[in-house]
Amino acid sequence: RGDLMKKFFSNIKTNIINSIKSITLLRLISYIAVLVFSAIFFYFGSNIEYATNNGYQELHSSALQIEYTKVKVIDTVDEWIIYNTDEEGNYTKEITEHGFVYYCKVLDGDKKGEHVYVVQRITMMDCVILKRIVNGSNIYVREVSSIETMFENHPESEFINDIDFVFYASAYTIDRYPTIIVLTAIFILMLLCFSRIKGFHTLLSLGLAIASIIIVYIPAVLSGANIYFWTIVICIYSIIETLILLEGITKKSITAIIGCLSGILVCAIVCVIANATMNITGKADDINSEQYWISSTYWETFSHIASLDLRGIIFSSVLFGALGAVMDVSMSLASSLLEVYNNSEKHSLARTIKSGFNIGRDMLGTMSNTLVLAYLSTSMMTILYYVSHFYVESIFRKEFFALAITQALIGCIGILITIPLTSLICALLYNKKSEWFSKETIEENLLIEE
Repeated sequence: RGDLMKKFFSNIKTNIINSIKSITLLRLISYIAVLVFSAIFFYFGSNIEYATNNGYQELHSSALQIEYTKVKVIDTVDEWIIYNTDEEGNYTKEITEHGFVYYCKVLDGDKKGEHVYVVQRITMMDCVILKRIVNGSNIYVREVSSIETMFENHPESEFINDIDFVFYASAYTIDRYPTIIVLTAIFILMLLCFSRIKGFHTLLSLGLAIASIIIVYIPAVLSGANIYFWTIVICIYSIIETLILLEGITKKSITAIIGCLSGILVCAIVCVIANATMNITGKADDINSEQYWISSTYWETFSHIASLDLRGIIFSSVLFGALGAVMDVSMSLASSLLEVYNNSEKHSLARTIKSGFNIGRDMLGTMSNTLVLAYLSTSMMTILYYVSHFYVESIFRKEFFALAITQALIGCIGILITIPLTSLICALLYNKKSEWFSKETIEENLLIEE
């Protein structure tokens, strides 16, 4: 095993050294140019001043100022169950209250290292969605304010006077960081092992794309700037920096950039038309979701930004969602056609375009499934709710469903436009002018296989 590990890391070291040695001057210049421009771009975005809703923060200051303490559950030391009763006073199997007392270790704050008792009370409204905390879990708890309420149905508990904290299960009280960190580490490790130096470029380009949204796009939107303009700017930046970092300034990257920009431009035009014709408001009618709560209280939460357009936010979500798929198709097609060109003896515009169409047909099928299933899966809970409570036909009249379908279809349309445009650009750039037209291709008359 020791020899295998040494050989494994030796191969990684050799591949990294070979990758560094193969870097050309143009590749290095393009790499540095992207990083310098990104730094300037982010510096500009970080200086954008935007207003926060102080009135809203003051209104909800009590919730915003709650201090939580992180603890680790060691053991469950007490538990009680209260069952519902029927009209005759007999107990049923329906649980109206379920309570727990946990013995925990404090992980942060002034009491770090101390052992405390935490109580959790799950009422009838919560029993369907909340479960007991597994021993070994990390949770966030708050100090006790009124212990009587927590033990009103279990006054005989021996831990009433020992309780230090209360656990209210919500989106903010479960520690999810360990799982996220582990999954991220696995992804990074597998990517670097498989793609090596290109895996590093992938991580860097992905980080820059996400940073552009957080550092530039969000402050610009919250400052009241034009959402449509900044969406296009972020898309152009993400396309150029990603493809240049991955491939440098080459024929392959140039064709992919032009093809991707064309596809995104078509997506933008179709999205504006679709929003107008379907009278999209941006106040999606999801049930029991944070997205619905935020959008339905638009005038309260975003009243300090007079120019904020919720339909503009929908425009951004459509383009950002389609960006990855369109970029994937353009880059994959440009790379495939370059391999086809380099490994074939006969070259012409028609042959390259024909190959691009054949490859693109296969890519379109899988990418269309990816887009449609990805957008529908984000609305699965809402779809299940409407199917179980209303007529199925009513789903098609809901804005959330219309948005999900529209986003997927616009992404597919963008891919459809990207395939022929990228194929044409590849044909023009890969083939020499002397190879554009040949006797064979004239006789074939640019026939494309159906």
